[in-house]
Amino acid sequence: MSGQKSPARYAAYTGVTLALCVLFQSLRSLLPGLSAFVIMGPFDLSVLLVGTLVNLTLIFSSWFIGFWSGAAISLLAPLIAFLQGFQRVIAMVPVIILGNLTIVAISWILRKRRVAGALLGAGGKFAAQYLLVAFLVVPVFVTQEAQRVSLPLLFSWPQFITAVLGGLLALLLTPRLEKALR
Repeated sequence: MSGQKSPARYAAYTGVTLALCVLFQSLRSLLPGLSAFVIMGPFDLSVLLVGTLVNLTLIFSSWFIGFWSGAAISLLAPLIAFLQGFQRVIAMVPVIILGNLTIVAISWILRKRRVAGALLGAGGKFAAQYLLVAFLVVPVFVTQEAQRVSLPLLFSWPQFITAVLGGLLALLLTPRLEKALR
């Protein structure tokens, strides 16, 4: 899709992908029992499923629609999640946006080397979010002790795992999507 010039098609594909991303974020409330299955600490089945699917949409948008589509979704999805009440710490919204922009940018730059783009994008997202949370958000903005402990954990290895799984899912689904787009 990114090679086509139609602004209407670009906007339509971006809108559909954003709608999918918001739907995936809404799985938290559509399937509330998922959070009961704790993997470790604040990392539960809800985080695993939603994070993987959101990362899938970010990677797909960069590969198939273009960088600016992925950037728009990176910006809008966390804002919508905040408005829906899924993210309660306002200082986390810019962190999530920057992490999303990181995976989109790396995936887009390496779109012709998709395995490398997915893996390096996952690593970049993890690094950006963890460093911002651990060294800026928690020391400056977070006062509740429980959040001071849980936020750095939640924005460390779980982010890497969900980004890698989103990338693997994107790699597995890419042949089917490419065939459908022909």
